[in-house]
Amino acid sequence: PKSSSDKAGDRPDSNAAVHEPAGLGAGLAIVPDIVPMLPEAFSARPNDQKKILDVLLDRTATVGGAAGGASPSKVAAHGMGGLGKTTLAAGVVRGSSVRSRFDRIGFVSVGQEPAMIEEQRALFSQLCGSAMEIKTTATPSSQREALLKASVGKKWLAVLDDVWEADHMRMLNPFDDSD
Repeated sequence: PKSSSDKAGDRPDSNAAVHEPAGLGAGLAIVPDIVPMLPEAFSARPNDQKKILDVLLDRTATVGGAAGGASPSKVAAHGMGGLGKTTLAAGVVRGSSVRSRFDRIGFVSVGQEPAMIEEQRALFSQLCGSAMEIKTTATPSSQREALLKASVGKKWLAVLDDVWEADHMRMLNPFDDSD
């Protein structure tokens, strides 16, 4: 159900093209193939979605100590499995207001025991539009440095889904080297 506070650009676009070539789609960021499709019976959670959108779109809401204009590096949804966190994230990412706010969107599903180097390469590819250079000496730390370097000055959104360990989040966060 839609609430009167919903804005057209904040609702997920269930018909959003996933395979748009760069430069098409009226300036909307491409949604990576890995982002789950929204269920046919998708019912937005307007209060939760609004809180996330307020932060992502630099509105006046405060989440984690950051207020409008203070662009936080992290917004998190916590809870036990099956509550719809991934679907909520997919709905937010597929919304035209988010797709028009960011130039690139990355989405990785981390899990309990991630193959960190592969997850970092997947995120790099989604955000940069090209493959990360494969080095035989690559480590999660060296690849994190490549992610950090590539993200400087960019308007990118990285969604880290199903994160179990703080260190996993740190190694996949391409924006914040202070963690």
